[in-house]
Amino acid sequence: DRNQVRTVSKGWLYAVSKLKQLSLAYNKVDYIEDDGWEFCRDLWELNLRGNALKIVERDILRKLPSLTHLDLGENLISHIDADRTFDEVPKLQVLKLEHNQLSHTIEDTPATFRSLKDLRVLTLTGNAIKSVGKSALTGLRSLEQLDLAGNVISTVQENPFEHSPLLSQLILNTTSLLCDCNIRWLPEWVNRTGVKGVSGTCAHPEHLKGRDLTSVSSEQFTCEDTPKPFLLVEPITQIGLRGKDLTLTCSAASTSSEEMIFTWKQDSSKLELPSCSADIDEHSGSQDSCIMSISHKFDGKGMEMTSELRLVNLTYYDMGQYQCIVENKFGATYS
Repeated sequence: DRNQVRTVSKGWLYAVSKLKQLSLAYNKVDYIEDDGWEFCRDLWELNLRGNALKIVERDILRKLPSLTHLDLGENLISHIDADRTFDEVPKLQVLKLEHNQLSHTIEDTPATFRSLKDLRVLTLTGNAIKSVGKSALTGLRSLEQLDLAGNVISTVQENPFEHSPLLSQLILNTTSLLCDCNIRWLPEWVNRTGVKGVSGTCAHPEHLKGRDLTSVSSEQFTCEDTPKPFLLVEPITQIGLRGKDLTLTCSAASTSSEEMIFTWKQDSSKLELPSCSADIDEHSGSQDSCIMSISHKFDGKGMEMTSELRLVNLTYYDMGQYQCIVENKFGATYS
């Protein structure tokens, strides 16, 4: 631990093939070479907490067939590749991912953990998660403990836990719940299954604000408004020519006056582009790609907004799948 290690190189653990436990916590590891664990086939515990990893993909877990405990907490992980990432560690029982940036993975990436049939404990504390997608936990049939504490969860899509019949502890302490008809199922499920640890508090609607989720009766969960953003226009597939410009458009509305924030992603990576200058319109030949936000309406009760991703002088590197994400304090919606 704490040795300024930056890279796990192929062959660096040569001659320690009987190693069972390894801790590289609080180093600066941001890259693991293919087959970096080539001589670690007997390793059952790996601690990579407090490093600088940004993406979890299949290549960084190769040659770890005996691994049962993996700690990736306190990294910079914003994306877990959904394409069979955990196939290399089929025996994993404990996976720690707390204090990363995994909101997108839990909210919108289906079946990320589907290979982990034996996983018993999953910790996702402090990942800025605003909602739990219906297919987020698909495949976790042995899951017993799920820790979602320290997030700002406003909604949980209907029963993502149905794939985990052994779940007995769900730590959910959010104070941001949107207590509408879409979450009616959750307290009913808690009462039916006896799962422990759920203590969510309603933030909306106003007459339920501050109430514990499990104390609200079924008929009080109504959908009279939609403060969580909903999409009016989604970006469409387009064909662009090299050297030309292209604009992708995303529009959303909310019955709340809370500010809506748009994020654009290309192939799951967040685009860090400047705001378009107010004095440059779409057809005036702006020199750089940018993002334009346009507020359509604000009447004190709700708002509509549009975000335009303006790609200028297209190159090969602009090719890919683009996604628009819009959020406010009541949740996030994905195109």
